[in-house]
Amino acid sequence: MELNNFIKKYQNVTTHKKIKKLIENNNKETFFKIIDILSVNEKNIKVEFLFLHSGLTIIRKIKNTLNESQKVISKEYSFKNILKKLINKLV
Repeated sequence: MELNNFIKKYQNVTTHKKIKKLIENNNKETFFKIIDILSVNEKNIKVEFLFLHSGLTIIRKIKNTLNESQKVISKEYSFKNILKKLINKLV
């Protein structure tokens, strides 16, 4: 009986971790999409990010027309950044 309870608790924990990771990835994609839109519409919209609790983004249109979004190049996977991460792991 105790083994069954342990298995159920383990399944709930792993499911929770998977859901948390999925939500985290979704939030990250949404954040970068907002940054893409903001990069070409700095004069047309005002964006405020609040990272308290679950996070909140307030977007206000200043002008009615918006420009098409353009992909902002991330430096997350640049050679220099990967090298820094490797050095930090070794030290």
